[in-house]
Amino acid sequence: MGTLRKQKRKLKKQIKAASSEEKNGLLVIWRQLKARHSALSRAESARKKRSQKRMNQERFIRDPFQFARQLFQQPRSGTLTVDREELETHLTKT
Repeated sequence: MGTLRKQKRKLKKQIKAASSEEKNGLLVIWRQLKARHSALSRAESARKKRSQKRMNQERFIRDPFQFARQLFQQPRSGTLTVDREELETHLTKT
């Protein structure tokens, strides 16, 4: 994937610097690289999606209640900057 990306970038630079006759041939090569790169990225994305689905199924089978709890649990969004004693006194007052 990385090498294809580099090749595409290199070809784009060559296309910009090339004469009008050379541009057509370079564009054909660039389109082929683009098609190959997109096919590889689609395949990689499908592979990742399949593995993620498999992992989720295994987690669900192992412990369905924990899996469901994690689905609806909101992530913690910050850090507590108050001392523990101050927090406890505030909670006892309210």
